[in-house]
Amino acid sequence: MLAVKLSAADLATGEKAARAGDFDTALRELVPLANDGVHEAHVWAGPIYFARGDYPKALPWLRMTANEGHAVSQIFFAQMYRDGKGIPKSYVEAYKWLFLAASKDDRAEQLRVSLAARMTPSEISEAERRAQQWTPRVHLFVPKPKVSPPTYPTPRGGA
Repeated sequence: MLAVKLSAADLATGEKAARAGDFDTALRELVPLANDGVHEAHVWAGPIYFARGDYPKALPWLRMTANEGHAVSQIFFAQMYRDGKGIPKSYVEAYKWLFLAASKDDRAEQLRVSLAARMTPSEISEAERRAQQWTPRVHLFVPKPKVSPPTYPTPRGGA
C-alpha cells in the first residue's frame, strides 16, 4: 500500500514539475515510474524528452504511447517524422500520425493541413491509407523485477 501512495505522490510531483517546465525534476520523478510500468508516466516521458531535444530517449516512449492511441504522443511522434529528428524523415508517416490524432486534438488538424501543403496527392493518399489500416496496440509493459524470483527447495527422494 505504501508503494502505491509513494508512486502517486511521485507522479503528481513529476506532472507538476513538467507543467512548470522543470524537466529535470519531472524526469527524476517520472522516469522511474515509467520504467516500473506506470502508464501515466509513460505518457509524460516522451514529450519531456522531446521538449529537451533528446530525441533518442523520446522515441521509444512516444512510439509506445502513440501506438496505444494517445493523441499528444501521436502529435510529437509525427513531428519527429516530419522533421527527421531521431527518426528518418517521412512526411507520409508524419501525416498518418497527425491524421490519427486530428479526431482527438485540434492542434493535430492544424499541423496536418500545414503538412499537406508540402505533400503530393499520392503521398497524402498513401498516408491516409496507412492511417485507415492502423489499429491501436496495447503494450503489455512488464517492469523489471525488483527482487529475485522465489526459489523452491528441490524435492528429496524423487517427485
